[in-house]
Amino acid sequence: MIIGNEVVDLSPLFGLTSTRNFLLSSLNIFDGDGVTSHKVSVSRLLEDNTSLYNQPTARFSNEHNVTARQSGKEWLIELPYFLREDVITPADIQGKRKPGSDIQETVTDIYSDYMNKHAVAFMRTRESYLARSLFSGQVYTPKTDDLLIDFGDLFGVAPMNATLDLSATDSSTLRAIDDMVSQITEAAQSQAAAVERIIVFAKSSFYSDLRFSPAMEAAFRYVSPLDEGNVVFQRRDLLPGVSTFSIPGSNVDVIKVTDPLLIAQMGDADAIAIPQFAKGSGIYTNIYGAASSTFELLNAAPAEVYSWSFESERGNAINVISENSALPVNHGLNFSVHIKASE
Repeated sequence: MIIGNEVVDLSPLFGLTSTRNFLLSSLNIFDGDGVTSHKVSVSRLLEDNTSLYNQPTARFSNEHNVTARQSGKEWLIELPYFLREDVITPADIQGKRKPGSDIQETVTDIYSDYMNKHAVAFMRTRESYLARSLFSGQVYTPKTDDLLIDFGDLFGVAPMNATLDLSATDSSTLRAIDDMVSQITEAAQSQAAAVERIIVFAKSSFYSDLRFSPAMEAAFRYVSPLDEGNVVFQRRDLLPGVSTFSIPGSNVDVIKVTDPLLIAQMGDADAIAIPQFAKGSGIYTNIYGAASSTFELLNAAPAEVYSWSFESERGNAINVISENSALPVNHGLNFSVHIKASE
């Protein structure tokens, strides 16, 4: 609790907040990268595998293969910044009844309520920003010079597109999904070895039409719709309310998206397929840190969120504050596929 006007660090309480049913946070698709500056240099190494193949050479000669140096680009970008502050005053508790009871409200009640809501606001905002970066390669930054960061424009790439016929009675639907996996693997080039699963984020109607399509019904007569490697199955404790199934004979997991925050970032696509990479690959990176609201935090270690409280010198107000900076970077926008169901 608050002691005098001492500043109390509340950040550890955020670590106790579960990511339960926050889809992208629970799937842990993004690598984390903590920084201490409010501006970061985002690099794009334009790699391909053209020179990474050894041609035969004559023994006992000077012939040899060479490795081409890859070109790269850098951009200086300011991290989007989020600050939330609430104030508790004596008027908030005096003569007030705790909702749903006959007990008078206390400072601790309101304090705990604000802490919980700060944590939820942080989680919901992070989920939305991760979704926009993952699905469209964009980051909304209205309070910076950039306004809107579009990694597709910066990197000169765009998602692939595909159409699936969900009413087909033959194997064409499964073949189209298999072709899509091949396209993703080919696009990933030097990063293909780090691909672990293909995740298809599907809107509700597309999910149901695919799950109960003739092709899927035929396939699931012989195999389980849930592969043990399924990304949701691996995190069932955090995602108990998420529907999913796996495409037989593949590493493709289909997930039903019901959160309005995520659906809002999917645009016109009925579903979006993205490759999930091994941790540490850096294809999807959430850059975080850089506190800016107090001198004490300017030199603090990088953290996803900073939170603290203090009581005013007069003892008539308690301030509850949280802040965070985050820039989710998508280096793999051109590895993703925006899918439409054929009409």
